[in-house]
Amino acid sequence: MPPMASPPPPRPTPPVSDPRPTPPILPQPPSSCVAGETAVMSVDVDDINVDNNNAITRITKVKNLKIGDMIRGYDADLNPTQCRVEAVGNFGSGEVFGNYTSSHYMLKEKSKVIEEHGTRGDMTIDEKYDLISNCPLVEDEVGNKFGPIDSDFCGGHVKEISWSDYLLLHKAILNVVRESGAFWFSGASYSNFDMVNTHAPHVCRTMVSCMKDNESCHELESASIAFIENGLSDSARKRALAAFHNIGSHRRLGSVSASVTSGGSVRKLRGNDKRESAE
Repeated sequence: MPPMASPPPPRPTPPVSDPRPTPPILPQPPSSCVAGETAVMSVDVDDINVDNNNAITRITKVKNLKIGDMIRGYDADLNPTQCRVEAVGNFGSGEVFGNYTSSHYMLKEKSKVIEEHGTRGDMTIDEKYDLISNCPLVEDEVGNKFGPIDSDFCGGHVKEISWSDYLLLHKAILNVVRESGAFWFSGASYSNFDMVNTHAPHVCRTMVSCMKDNESCHELESASIAFIENGLSDSARKRALAAFHNIGSHRRLGSVSASVTSGGSVRKLRGNDKRESAE
């Protein structure tokens, strides 16, 4: 019986090309935000009782808020009041713990300090938003009191800040928003969140220093330039530089310092002061 012929070697399988396009690498949003599903108490802006806290309230999700809406919050003396939404925007999706990202600053009721939310609460993936009102704190439907700032803005190691420093930061940021626009509270305004997190702590520190001493604002200008040049998208950068047309000169109107301090850093410049301001 003749020997059986060996089977032919298997043909190599050609590589299968993936028809799906490679997704673009997108900048990662900041870790600090509020879940879009978070509910706050809002009131009709035309309610005649808005100013005396007797207005009829309704539940509104953060993702449905818009500039000009009136919501329940707390003033600088921690008295309940109605607050106007000054800016609100989306920052993509990500982890939240009980409706807040771990680094978002909240009021610690017992000690009256502002601290990180941490990882307490169930972890979910949700659309993330951030907002600022004309009140330092906004209250959600279960009584949590939160603001627009997180520990990343002041450096990840800053787990808590005093109430007095927090009030200064809130006022400074609110002044910037009113001077230049609400685009700061939109994820689309940022091109590189790694650079944002690198430069934001210097802005935070120098903002507080400038607010405490209007004569010590020159560092805020350089910190702001670095933040704007390295962290913002092209369109947001143009808007920021148009609003702060004298950025770098803390004693002039049109500087970041002048906005932050409501004009407190502005001086009439003469001789050497002009040269110093330009440096």
